[in-house]
Amino acid sequence: VQHALVGMQVAVAVAVVAGAGLLLRSVWEADSVAIGIDTEHVISARFAGGSDRYPTGLDMNELLERVRGHLAEDSRFLSTARVPFAPLAEPHVHRDGYWVQGNDGEWRAAVGDARGLDPEYFQILGIEPVAGRLPTAEDGPQAPRVAVVNRTFFDRYLDGVAGIGALMRGCDPERPCGPEVRVVGVVEDVRVNGAEFAVEPEIFLPLEQTNWVTNVLVARVTGPPEAALAHLVGVAQGFDPELAVRDAGTLEDFRRETVAPRRFMAGLLLAFAAVAGGLALTGVFCVTALTVAARGREIGIRRALGASDRQAERLVLREGLAVVAVGWAIGLLLTLSVGRFIEGLLFQTRPNEPVTLAAAAGVFLIAASVACIVPARRVARIEIPDTLSAP
Repeated sequence: VQHALVGMQVAVAVAVVAGAGLLLRSVWEADSVAIGIDTEHVISARFAGGSDRYPTGLDMNELLERVRGHLAEDSRFLSTARVPFAPLAEPHVHRDGYWVQGNDGEWRAAVGDARGLDPEYFQILGIEPVAGRLPTAEDGPQAPRVAVVNRTFFDRYLDGVAGIGALMRGCDPERPCGPEVRVVGVVEDVRVNGAEFAVEPEIFLPLEQTNWVTNVLVARVTGPPEAALAHLVGVAQGFDPELAVRDAGTLEDFRRETVAPRRFMAGLLLAFAAVAGGLALTGVFCVTALTVAARGREIGIRRALGASDRQAERLVLREGLAVVAVGWAIGLLLTLSVGRFIEGLLFQTRPNEPVTLAAAAGVFLIAASVACIVPARRVARIEIPDTLSAP
């Protein structure tokens, strides 16, 4: 019974340790993914006003532009921009239908996440063009309409078909075709929704050339970002005291929050793994020690008949390691179930990742073997005369 209980302890411990290893690997993978933006000293805040004060939504654009003008006089604010979403704070995935004109004059369907924003957005997030140019302040309402696309959009719809200078127009079943815009640049893919989200084809349009609504301000600042954020919110509410604030914070904090749930679950499972592993190793140690005590007379007789200390140790180790091996094998099977259970929390890590599972199971196997060896070494201290004279 003792051996069976210890074997089950070992099986559960192996499964939990392996699960913790998968989550730790997943956290490492998420941390190592380059999101493509510079989050240091960048702040963001989303504002909401009542429909009675902002009936068209465009009124919010005007309010945020007034806030930008006020912040431009503050040396702490290097640059500000209005955007339709808060980077890293609120996952934003939207697909708009577009048509792209190829070099042959034919129009081809394309799908992308179109966003109207101020040109300073790229400077604030440290996004550089890989081809062509970025929008500028000169791309205003009266200037020819332009657009910048990300690399994914370019590779999927423009590469080998049109390239820089291609004409596009928004057109899908839900709205009439919009005006033509010309692609003037390509930027590298960035993960503004966080490392866990796939990169979508994106289209960036100068806000002044659209009639789209924004309710978020992002800014690159100097000095403590928390103080600058408080000032930004204060300025906005100075224009409208009833203005509600959402998702206000630094992009660095938002980036950490994107992996916070996975970090928490990894830490929780790691704590369970430590407890389960400690109990299992204690059980292995105690069962092996009890084996030495219970078979002391037999071991003494074997040694009296010429068995060496090493042979006596192997006798005890064989029994202890057999329990560990059976529990370890069962634990490997349980690990597959644990992997499927936590699959939703994994990132770029398979639930049956062989390297991670082998490493976790191998570490526990070594620790369990040590837990067997330590008490097994006590057979060398058994006194043969005392053992043989015992009743």
